[in-house]
Amino acid sequence: MTKIAFYPCCADDLEESYAILDDLVDEIIYCDMNKSAQRKFNEKRASFPKAHFILKDAIEAIKEMDCIDVFFYRKDSNGEGGSAIYFFGDKIFPFIVEKLNKNGAIIISDGSNARGSNWRKMTRKNGVKLYERFFKPADEQKYLECRGNGPVITIFVD
Repeated sequence: MTKIAFYPCCADDLEESYAILDDLVDEIIYCDMNKSAQRKFNEKRASFPKAHFILKDAIEAIKEMDCIDVFFYRKDSNGEGGSAIYFFGDKIFPFIVEKLNKNGAIIISDGSNARGSNWRKMTRKNGVKLYERFFKPADEQKYLECRGNGPVITIFVD
């Protein structure tokens, strides 16, 4: 079965995110509504053989997905130029969790737009059960330092 990573609101964050995801999945789906992000992806398409780009609203794209093995999300904001989508908030996050692979999935994020308490709960020392899924304890989570972008956290979901 093909393992899929989904990166909503990716903007032009391509090279480093691809390097992080390349060994984890068979296919990477970059998604953004910004045509300049799509143009940048198309210019560098040859560098990303496992990836494709969809020009679409991220929520609509998630609705169309059957399964997400890795949910990757970082460097976003609710300010000017940001998506103002609260992927870890109570309205959207349950829908994402529903799409995560039932046999185990990974969330890689810096906690961007983490409205509400879900992000804090997911990074707890003892782990947490949310929306019928178990988010593993903090000592089982892996921190990745990214070039000038600060750390992202790898959260394993059972």
